[in-house]
Amino acid sequence: MREPLSIDLGRGRYNDDGGDLKGNAPTVIRDMLSLHPFYALQGPPGTGKTTVATRALSRYVTLEKGARVLVSAQSNFALDNLGIRLAEELSEGIGKGQILLLRETSELRGVDKVDERLIPHTLPQLTRKVVSTIQDTLGKRPGTSGRPSLTSGEAALAQQWLERVEADQVEISERIKAGANLVLATCSMAATITDTVRNPSDLFDWVLLEEAAKAWPTEVVTPLVLGVRWTLIGDHRQLGPHRESDVRAFLTSLAGHGNPDVKRHYDARESYLKVLGLFGELFGTQRARPPHSRQVPPLGSLEKQFRMHETIAEPASRSFYPKEPAETDLALGLPVSFLTTHSTANEPHRVLQPAFLEGRPLVWIDTAGRPDCADQGYWSNPGEVELVDRLVTDMRPAPAKLAESDAPGSLAVLTPYAAQVKLLNQRGALRGRVHTVHSFQGREAHRVVVSLVRSTVRGNTLQSVGHVGQAEVINVLMSRARHLLVVVGSLEHFAEYGGTDWRLVTDTVKRFGKVVHADDWT
Repeated sequence: MREPLSIDLGRGRYNDDGGDLKGNAPTVIRDMLSLHPFYALQGPPGTGKTTVATRALSRYVTLEKGARVLVSAQSNFALDNLGIRLAEELSEGIGKGQILLLRETSELRGVDKVDERLIPHTLPQLTRKVVSTIQDTLGKRPGTSGRPSLTSGEAALAQQWLERVEADQVEISERIKAGANLVLATCSMAATITDTVRNPSDLFDWVLLEEAAKAWPTEVVTPLVLGVRWTLIGDHRQLGPHRESDVRAFLTSLAGHGNPDVKRHYDARESYLKVLGLFGELFGTQRARPPHSRQVPPLGSLEKQFRMHETIAEPASRSFYPKEPAETDLALGLPVSFLTTHSTANEPHRVLQPAFLEGRPLVWIDTAGRPDCADQGYWSNPGEVELVDRLVTDMRPAPAKLAESDAPGSLAVLTPYAAQVKLLNQRGALRGRVHTVHSFQGREAHRVVVSLVRSTVRGNTLQSVGHVGQAEVINVLMSRARHLLVVVGSLEHFAEYGGTDWRLVTDTVKRFGKVVHADDWT
């Protein structure tokens, strides 16, 4: 997987016009299904990678009768998001009994972590359904609807089955597990799938891993070893493995260690970090196609986004998804991005109050110079809490109700710090809508308000803005909104002391968005 090459074995089998799919999604699906044994797909924010994965899996299980696929992800949320789409896409085949979808669950937690829409596809529910169907069918009187007339021998056998089916639920469950076309399991759950299987290498014809860039290498490997063909889907420009920065800091701290055996780990830190950032390394070391060879670099990127209004998309796309080789828009002095916006994303937010929001998809409320908006250690900013609370309270039309997370007008408040989350959640208009940036990756809202918190110069970039200066954190903060994004923070502080990524983001905001100083509003 360091420098992968695959062979195109599709031979036109998976060619399709993509139906209603836009951009390069039809080509990506064809490549994903045709290239063996490996394919990796980068899905920038809002590009519909879940839709692409759903269509590819649906086409595969429809065309490849009897094939078995393991779908895995690092988190229950990402797995269920894809699983729900699969259940909807394949509902006809599932209803006719042609496709069996199984959502694996932990014996300890049961279905507690599973979306309620997938509970019918868990093993206990599927087992009960089979048992109930057998009991209903065999328990009917001969000749009635649903049960044909039987010979005396057949009737005796049916009665034996009826008497044993309740006691044989373990065997029924094992048969369901062995026969499922599509198995959904988190990376950790995938480790238990082989518990009762003698030859695990023959389990699955295809393993597809969502959120691959967020998984630790051990989490990536766990599901992959269960199949003979692999697809990784993710985005290395968004948040990586949990506590990845701690590993980097630990390896750096070994620089002056007196023990030479320990010091060797510092010397090898680059190779360790390449393994930790496995998904990103795939795209950073692309190989050219060997001459006169059917082998091709099995890498793809989705190039059209459908989530964000094009104005909202400008900072993230230009900062984190530049064309390669790099191009500069000479008129703007900004990088050109390979990521474009579909016209359907440009729906107006229709917020009329506060007045400065009207007709503006991207707004920065600048707190520079306001003493009441100074950050406080470890890390909170009460002044920004006041501004965010007033902004949301004054919004007209008001945000959608909290339970209506997908409704027009849905609102989320994001911040990088847990202490700020706590303060924000104490306000009635905000309670339940506030999230850390890490907890909101993979999600979206029609309206998003971001509280940046940091405002004081303390030295270098790390000391002045902390982990908010990391490209992946900035990218996620700036790419969750569909129709309205409001950033609350000191524009000058992040432009001057936030590092090169924030400088480019703030330059783009100035160019395409509206900057309102908090003094002019309040």
